[in-house]
Amino acid sequence: MIEKENVRIVHVEASSRCNSQCPMCSRYTGHGFVQPDLIEGDLTADVFYKLFTKEFSNQLDHVYFSGVYGDPCLNKLLPEFVNYLMDNGCKSISIDTNGGYRGEDWWASLARPNVLINFALDGTDNEALEKYRIGVIYDKVYANLKAYVAAGGVAQWNFIAFKHNEHQVETAKQLAKELGIKFRLKVTQKFRGKKDFKVMVEGKHVFTLEPPEQEQFRHTNIGKEEHVPITLFKFDLKHYSKLNNNKINCKSLERQEVYLAANGMLMPCCYLGTHTHDSPGAWNLNENYNLKDFDLNIQSVDYALKKQYNISSKWNETIENGNLITCLHTCGNQENTTLYINDKMEKESILKSK
Repeated sequence: MIEKENVRIVHVEASSRCNSQCPMCSRYTGHGFVQPDLIEGDLTADVFYKLFTKEFSNQLDHVYFSGVYGDPCLNKLLPEFVNYLMDNGCKSISIDTNGGYRGEDWWASLARPNVLINFALDGTDNEALEKYRIGVIYDKVYANLKAYVAAGGVAQWNFIAFKHNEHQVETAKQLAKELGIKFRLKVTQKFRGKKDFKVMVEGKHVFTLEPPEQEQFRHTNIGKEEHVPITLFKFDLKHYSKLNNNKINCKSLERQEVYLAANGMLMPCCYLGTHTHDSPGAWNLNENYNLKDFDLNIQSVDYALKKQYNISSKWNETIENGNLITCLHTCGNQENTTLYINDKMEKESILKSK
């Protein structure tokens, strides 16, 4: 899909472990259990330095530590990785985190120019935050955020709006202003046609998430049907044949981006990186490819990138002939991912005009 010398952005999953149990996260099944085939762990130094040679790091415009199954702060090597990249010519770094792990000194050690940390704080007290960031304590996150900013770090407060916390948006904005950081409100698309979302923890229904009532905080895909938690394990491809009409415009290729998973897999994007999941896309990927071909624990970087061409070579084919559900769904239709409030109106007008 892309030659190594043309890569400009790398998305890195530093850890597949997490200190939170966010109910809409790919990490969990519909019934609130960790994905059964997920092997939890941290990105190793051997794999990291195999990809990020000094020459490769120097060509990069941006590296962002985020991921699919875990939080970057669970990997104790994160400060080492950040410092290495910045010392070897990478132009900028961002980190997405719930910020609820490790101590204030550790977070302060990440502060340096051209490094941005996005703290996920969906509330201004423990009660509101734990409705979604289950297991994360607001006071600890806020202390870590303050320590990072006091050390000179650049931060952003990211806030997903729900019915239970939308009344705290203005307070959060004011707190962010007092800290001297940016505030960004996220409009989630994860209700996916439903009117609510049943939060399950290890098979037990503990809470029902509801979308915000304020129209500007609501995604266009919020529906009227009640959410029923399900876990799927196998799929009939004929149910997805309608996707064959889509034309793929790969966002990762457009951005000159690749994705490095915590287990060492080098994939075109994090959507294909969600390979251990009870979803049609993950099942379809595993049926079509030997995932060891993308594993930097055993393959060279050049070999893994070469194998990515097998994916793009099928983009003009049907699902039945090897095209991937994930590619057709994610990059073969109108953008339908999570919106930020300052982008929302523009994106919604595009969606409605099609």
